[in-house]
Amino acid sequence: MKNIASALRRRLLDLNLKDVDLSVQNIIDSNVRVEGYEQAGENGRRVIAVAMEAIKPGMSETETARALLGVLNHEVLHALRSLGLLSNEEWTTLVSVASTKQVSRKVGNKTENRGYTFLDRAKRIYANQEGYSQDRIQEEAVAEMFRAWTENRKGFFPAKATTIFPPLSENFSHPF
Repeated sequence: MKNIASALRRRLLDLNLKDVDLSVQNIIDSNVRVEGYEQAGENGRRVIAVAMEAIKPGMSETETARALLGVLNHEVLHALRSLGLLSNEEWTTLVSVASTKQVSRKVGNKTENRGYTFLDRAKRIYANQEGYSQDRIQEEAVAEMFRAWTENRKGFFPAKATTIFPPLSENFSHPF
């Protein structure tokens, strides 16, 4: 697991997120399954935590790395926004896409739409949870969409959104 934690830290540096620290923990909250979080740290820095509980029993090291990378990528979106690295126009575009982009899954060699959008999914999960405003729910939707994009970018975004992440594209494309 040390190798995976080191690779995740390198990923943050590859993304030029030098103001973001990484904490790899076994369990974040013993009462609730939490895969990760992003929050303010000291001296204007941000902290991303990923939990080993995102790992399912029996996963290979490669599967484990991919699962934790997915959590990291989700939390990176929160950090990008918190650090002001997304303009208001870019953010509005991403929220708009999250409200129309269907969540999909791989079934064999095909991709199948699940019948709901990233925003629909976030509303269903977070709408009745304390502390989740409309803005925070939208951010969760965009963060999940960002995770999905990093896993399978080909044709993922409509043309209006494809220019938002190109500086990150190279760094998200290489595997562990």
